[in-house]
Amino acid sequence: MKKIITCLFSLFVLTSVISAETIGKRIFEIRTDVDATAGNNAFGISSFFQEEAVLDFPKIYKDLPKKGFITCFSAEPDVAVTLNIFDVKAGLEAGLDFSGSLGFSKDFFKFLGVGNKLNEPMSYTGNGNLDAFAYFRAPVRFKVQDITVSATPSIFVPMLHAEMVDTGVTITNESDGSIAVNASYSMLFQSGFETSVVESKAYTGAFGSVFGTSGFDMEVGVKVPVLFGLQVTGDVHVPIVPGKMNSIVTARGSVDYNMTLLSSGSDSETDSESVSETVPESDEPAEEPQLLEILYDSRVERINRPLTMMAGVEWNPLLDMVRINGALGYGIRYPFSKKAHFYPQYHAGATVSLLRILGVSFSTEYMNEMFRHEVGMMFNVRALEIDTAVSLIGADFKNSWSGKGFGANVTVCIGL
Repeated sequence: MKKIITCLFSLFVLTSVISAETIGKRIFEIRTDVDATAGNNAFGISSFFQEEAVLDFPKIYKDLPKKGFITCFSAEPDVAVTLNIFDVKAGLEAGLDFSGSLGFSKDFFKFLGVGNKLNEPMSYTGNGNLDAFAYFRAPVRFKVQDITVSATPSIFVPMLHAEMVDTGVTITNESDGSIAVNASYSMLFQSGFETSVVESKAYTGAFGSVFGTSGFDMEVGVKVPVLFGLQVTGDVHVPIVPGKMNSIVTARGSVDYNMTLLSSGSDSETDSESVSETVPESDEPAEEPQLLEILYDSRVERINRPLTMMAGVEWNPLLDMVRINGALGYGIRYPFSKKAHFYPQYHAGATVSLLRILGVSFSTEYMNEMFRHEVGMMFNVRALEIDTAVSLIGADFKNSWSGKGFGANVTVCIGL
């Protein structure tokens, strides 16, 4: 029996090595990849698939962290062409990278779940951001003795950067039955696309204008073998030339409103509720609230994609059948600017592969300020490979397991 098991295991290892060279390595391939995520830290997706949706605002307020409500989203479609000869792999890629978030202060859900007191102002703030880049890159991977080196120079175009700043509302329930509302908002939109080009519809010069605002960055990675299938890895993504945003638009406005819910001293025979706007005791006409004001700015702003650094290990205890990896690092969003924001990162995962034809993977990570726990499957017959994965996501670790956010990834490769 032991001989049979030994022979089967030896055959399994041998075919794995052969398949790694014949199935796993395509000389030429075309790949398309789509990755998308969306989630929040307050509302479970299942709540919206019930016949009668029930939102327990007191519980939501209690469970929310101090930073309040956060919803985040991302999407990255990508297309690549790759050539793999001997120990050199090179290609060309093009894609789009969208990411953003929207948040509200915890006090907003206190108002919905608990309420407020008379003559006690309650203030709520909001914040949000959106970044969209188009990129073109040329990844190269090669070996120097036993060390694997990869380099990916990239040209990126800042399509859109948006921020919601200085946005909030203050509500006061007055003792006389009136409600005072004071709200203001300011939204900043920046782009590498010229506003004049868009407004005049003179698209002939748009292509050259956009590439004139592009930036440049570089990603470098190394894998150094240590012993028994163990490798030390390192990756760094460094901005070199920032992208330019020539079009800057600010939309802002404010509302100062006072309304009476209960009329007093009315001659009406009914005590029906009425709503009316208070009229100031003045002979001068009241100023109209500035609900929307658009400001244009011709100054040039610069933006970089995040700076990231990761260091880790990769272990292949059974050749290509089992791979275990982990890494720690950090990222800086908007590096080299006043808005620079530091955040930690980690990744841990394992992949089990059968002859590089069928495979399953598991991973957990905190990347780009988002927790993600993923299960993936791989099917590969050399001429066609399909990788799929689904994940649970969240802005904080606790809620990332609660079904309040999901992600999906699909990769299709064809080649020879």
